Amino acid sequence: MREPKRSDLDEALARATLTEQLGIALEKIEPGKSKVPTPDFRAVGWDSRPEGWEVSVEVKGLMSEEHMAVSSATRNSPFTALPKLNRLWTYSIDTPNAHTSLAGKYDGSRPVGRKLARALEPLLAVLEQHKIEDYRLYPNDPNSEAYKACDAIRVLLRGGSCARSYLSGFPDDWVSGVVAMGTGFGHCQSFDANGILDTIRLFLSTGHGENMRKSLADEPAEHHGVLVADWTVSDWHIVEEMGEAYIPTQPLELPVEIDILWVIIRGRWIRYDRRTREWKAGSALDNWVVTPAFPEP
Repeated sequence: MREPKRSDLDEALARATLTEQLGIALEKIEPGKSKVPTPDFRAVGWDSRPEGWEVSVEVKGLMSEEHMAVSSATRNSPFTALPKLNRLWTYSIDTPNAHTSLAGKYDGSRPVGRKLARALEPLLAVLEQHKIEDYRLYPNDPNSEAYKACDAIRVLLRGGSCARSYLSGFPDDWVSGVVAMGTGFGHCQSFDANGILDTIRLFLSTGHGENMRKSLADEPAEHHGVLVADWTVSDWHIVEEMGEAYIPTQPLELPVEIDILWVIIRGRWIRYDRRTREWKAGSALDNWVVTPAFPEP
């Protein structure tokens, strides 16, 4: 069965949430062949205004692109047989969280999946020769071949882990090679809902933020931007703890192309209106299970 695209899941959740909260039916807009960006959804709602109430919606994911790319490659190549090795090794990769990822630039040239396994092969062969079972157990001599191999592994794994495996339960033919155990990332966040504002600002400064603005710019309607956050956003875990108390209190400067910005995160939504400079918050649809596109680490 084909794994659903992350963008499809984000759009479905955003569509359901805004349909419920705004009381309107959103129509999916196909981009066609035009190079001019278009919104993901449009609708005409009805309120006290006789001319109706037009709405345009653009949806984006709020996440660590590097984490998603590396995780996908890891799942697609869990084991790689490597003839130069005599042992089975396991490794995991550290990736940036959403805030760090947005603040930098994802380097797609760094090896992942089978390319990473092949890059590790000669380095792990050196560790086997020197009877080192964990790359973090650096030898004393920084000029030695083994030390340099350990440091090269650290760079390839972004500071993750890599050690000889003594685990049981692997298939019998997984004898010599590497097993990708997954990816990880860290958070440092206080219990303050205003913390997400910096991540939003970073997103708006990226190419994805620019695309959101361009998609809404020429729309003769109320412009709604929607960010669907995943677990790489620090506040993902804070929402669970704070519950209904999770709502920012500080103002957010939005570009003129976005009238209202929504953030949907772990079963909650928050929205900021640029014109009234007010935050509102609520629960996402009860009949929607808010989960990321891939299993949470």
